[in-house]
Amino acid sequence: MEDVRDGRVDVAFIRGAHGVDRGVAVETVLEESMLAAFPADHPMVKGRARKRIALSELADESLILYRRHNGPGLYDAIISACRAAGFSPRVAQEAPRMLSTLSLVAAGLGVSLVPASLRRVNIEGVVYVNVSGPVAMRAPLTLIWRDAPLTGAIRRLIEEVRAHRAAEDPAR
Repeated sequence: MEDVRDGRVDVAFIRGAHGVDRGVAVETVLEESMLAAFPADHPMVKGRARKRIALSELADESLILYRRHNGPGLYDAIISACRAAGFSPRVAQEAPRMLSTLSLVAAGLGVSLVPASLRRVNIEGVVYVNVSGPVAMRAPLTLIWRDAPLTGAIRRLIEEVRAHRAAEDPAR
């Protein structure tokens, strides 16, 4: 957000805009559900075809999360959802990238909560399970750009994103 606001980056996709900076335009591109990512040999999933887990079942688990600095909106949403489910999460590790969280999960260092699209990343040793809780955990993907006159390339990118979103969800 700061890089866009300060002109170092023209446009960016970010996960969960945390507040809105003056001078930055924000548009949600999509919202997806969150999944729990478990090591394949974890007792909650080993030998079971679990389709869903209650968020509260993760109360005693070591969580691996994407660093708050890199994604404060998503990080804070996860922490808030855990608290709404009746527990304060035990964050054992923070990773610099979402894919890094999955590598740490595969290594057996904990469990993670990730956007559903990461299910498509086929990392050996990771099992994904849907999560339910008192608060629906959503992972918004947001497009941001400097709130200033747009160049042709930036305008075109924004138009393409909007057209793709409209094609995917005609109700918008």
